Amino acid sequence: MAPARKKQKSTKPTQSIQPTQPNQPIKSIQPRLFAPFRALGFVTNDIPFNILSRSTRDANKLSAQIVTCLGNSWAMWDLSTMRLLFVSPDCENPINSIANDGTYVYVSAGPHLIKYSRGKQISKFEYPEPSELGTITLFGSQLLALRANGNGLIVFDNHSNAKSEFSHEIQFPFNFTATQILHPSTYLNKIVVASAQGDLQLWNIRTRSLIHSFQSTHLRRSLPRPSTEAITSLEQSPAIDVLAIGYSDGLISLYDIKSDEELLRMRMDGDLSINSITFRTDGEHIMATAASNGYIAFWNLNEGGRLVNVLRDAHSESTSKIEFLPNQPVLISSSGDNSVKQWLFDSPSVLPRLLKFRAGHTAPPHHIRYYGEDGKTILSAGRDNSLRYMSVVRDSRSFEMSQGSLARKAAQLALPMAALRLPPITSLAFATQRSKDWDDVLTSHADSADSYTWHVQDKKLGKHKLVMDDGVARSVTVSVCGNYGLIGTDKGKINQFNMQSGIKRRVLSIQNKYENKDALAISGVISDALNTTIVASTLDGFLYFFDFHNGALIDTLQLRGGVHQLILQRDNGIMAAICADNVVRLVDIETRRVVREFRGFTKRVSDIAFSPDSKWLVASSYDCIIRTYDIPTGTLVDAFRVTSLPTSLTFSPTGDFVATTHTDSVGIYLWANKTQLVEVPLRPISQTDVIDVGLPTMQGEVEDEELGQLESEPIVQHALGGIKDQLSDGLVTLSTMPRTRWQTLLNLDTIRERNKPAEPVKAPEQAPFFLPSLMDTQNNTSGDKMSMDVDKQDTHRLVEGALGIETQLSKMLHSAQSDKLDQLFTYLHGITPANNDADVRSLMPADLELFLKALSERLGQQKDFDTVQAQMGLALRVHADILSSDSSLRESLSNLAQAQRKECHRLFDLTNYSLGVLSFVRDIPLQ
Repeated sequence: MAPARKKQKSTKPTQSIQPTQPNQPIKSIQPRLFAPFRALGFVTNDIPFNILSRSTRDANKLSAQIVTCLGNSWAMWDLSTMRLLFVSPDCENPINSIANDGTYVYVSAGPHLIKYSRGKQISKFEYPEPSELGTITLFGSQLLALRANGNGLIVFDNHSNAKSEFSHEIQFPFNFTATQILHPSTYLNKIVVASAQGDLQLWNIRTRSLIHSFQSTHLRRSLPRPSTEAITSLEQSPAIDVLAIGYSDGLISLYDIKSDEELLRMRMDGDLSINSITFRTDGEHIMATAASNGYIAFWNLNEGGRLVNVLRDAHSESTSKIEFLPNQPVLISSSGDNSVKQWLFDSPSVLPRLLKFRAGHTAPPHHIRYYGEDGKTILSAGRDNSLRYMSVVRDSRSFEMSQGSLARKAAQLALPMAALRLPPITSLAFATQRSKDWDDVLTSHADSADSYTWHVQDKKLGKHKLVMDDGVARSVTVSVCGNYGLIGTDKGKINQFNMQSGIKRRVLSIQNKYENKDALAISGVISDALNTTIVASTLDGFLYFFDFHNGALIDTLQLRGGVHQLILQRDNGIMAAICADNVVRLVDIETRRVVREFRGFTKRVSDIAFSPDSKWLVASSYDCIIRTYDIPTGTLVDAFRVTSLPTSLTFSPTGDFVATTHTDSVGIYLWANKTQLVEVPLRPISQTDVIDVGLPTMQGEVEDEELGQLESEPIVQHALGGIKDQLSDGLVTLSTMPRTRWQTLLNLDTIRERNKPAEPVKAPEQAPFFLPSLMDTQNNTSGDKMSMDVDKQDTHRLVEGALGIETQLSKMLHSAQSDKLDQLFTYLHGITPANNDADVRSLMPADLELFLKALSERLGQQKDFDTVQAQMGLALRVHADILSSDSSLRESLSNLAQAQRKECHRLFDLTNYSLGVLSFVRDIPLQ
């Protein structure tokens, strides 16, 4: 097969993708701290796929790609590797059907037909009367589209080098609701249309005339009790004139439309709807049918339609389409369970084996955590009872953690695979320190007394099933060393197991004075970074501190609301508790005190995460808002509302991404941390400053060029209204200029001396005598020397007269008054250190006196304290001889020294007072 093509870039604004939901509105304003990046985990939905085949130089090889629907966009995959090639931009409406002509891809989305080339939209088919479009098919130079309500067929002229235009429309009778459309092989200008009433109609597209109608009673006349059933599938067989018809009651009929007779009839048990039919074309007369329960049946047409095999649990949901690759024993199947699979037939009489596949979560994930320290993988637990390893870097590296030989067990017990899966995961923890030696992941499950270990390196369920003697496992954690797993139950017990052997080491019990036993349920359990303390939270709002080594209860702390979840930032020993009163409280594990409370949530908090540097706390809540709090200041610095309720979030260990999951989506959404690309000012915002943002797309709207554009944005991206030059008159205010600026100014002579060349500049070597331009060069050189001499003389005269020149600094000193010093210091902040040094050196004695007075007045205003110190140091170093000899300058210098002494004493008094208060607070004994 052909090599994979590169994924296309997009310049469209960010939109959200919802495989089963309508498109979300897009907001041009982005969050202050996070930018939508891309979505993970989407493969397909219940819209049938489309295979795009191309010939290659090798006649025995076929280049094939598969196009799948992602909701409002589509994705193209390379069939040879199942690698993602590119994703299209989002449409305004959900996609209903996909078709291709080998070069272009066509989709119907709402009232539009859209034409794409390599993932880029090149035209949109217009229809005079907007109407929802359904199934589409290519018919030579025309494109046919059924109305979604089935009452008409719209024909477009598809020109390759011009915009496609509406041609005409065919109206069906009121008692005929079209469901399928097919062009029979070798039939010129003719199509067959199937209906929900079970009828077939043969139409001539060019003349717009009905040629023949096949009534449902006639099509099913061989049945003992003919009934009217909807036709759900229609496919051309390898034989001319013979069509395969699938009905909603599980009947499959091979019908000769030329002779108007039925050739074969088969049925799938259970009154299942036949969603798709396909035929092998590699010499084996096998027909495959896909049913609404996910089963795929194989029929031998040489033996009168005998059932050969049934592939049970091919998909966990209804199979939307199946198709054999041309002249190959490979079957492609897709389903609404977010998977595309390739099945290889080793023999016609045996079941095919799974060759390749791409899959994601079948149901929305509800619990995610970044795995490892490199920030490249995420562990994701979903409502489909699965645990998946999701790669952020490359989708092909993602996989589902195996739960054992479920397919074999299901076949032996005659049960569906879903019945043998573990219950949904409610809590997840891991430690990677010993991940190469033994199991490193621990999970608890809904309404289950058992917890399970997993080994990520082996991609499967671990060796141990940790059984609780009393109660249901509610929360888990793994010690930082990876040796112990702690499991909290709903009976107030904490079971400590060895992760290597699975042996129970200790049981810690919690007792309270209340009779409500449900309040004893352990809602969270953590252990610190040094394996010294275990902390457990309960639904009645208590935190219990245990000694890690002997299990003794050290202390208890009661919070105002019941604790639903407990998360620890091991790097600094701060844990966050999600409380029932919609408040997130931070507790110091060393002092065992509440250090911060974050409020403002209007509904329950679903999940929280610390940033790697412990500066931010990101929280998602059921009001669809994701908030970011600055922990040192305890203020809200960012808040944005998404279109779908967030259920879980996690912060990358490298700090570059935040990942979120949502209730109605099977994907994981990544948000890029903008502070790693641009300087973002952090200012407190109110709870009403919420920005509406669409979810990221799988296309990755903010990749490469888009993220590169962030670097060119101005630093101030949002209005910083209300920021004062000086917060209070009693405070010392700095200039906010970089510290290196003043260091450079005070050490400019040293820097110049250091930057001098180590050796004097050598004269250029004389050119060889045979060069023809020798005389010209000598003449030019002589002229240059004369010019340099003149320049030196002029420069000497300028330097001698420089004392009489009035610089910009001296002009501002003469015009500056006490209320206009801001202009003077704004000028000093705007010039370079070299220019600043030159301006101060050029000051005359009268100007120098004004300069010292300006510095004294600025000290009295308690502004630009660092600027005054740097300018004063420069003036003393440059003009020390003048300052010591001039009496008026000595008086100004004395006033400046007095102002400096007064301000320094005041600053030292404030500092000593603060140190005393802190010392007093530190020495207070803990209760």
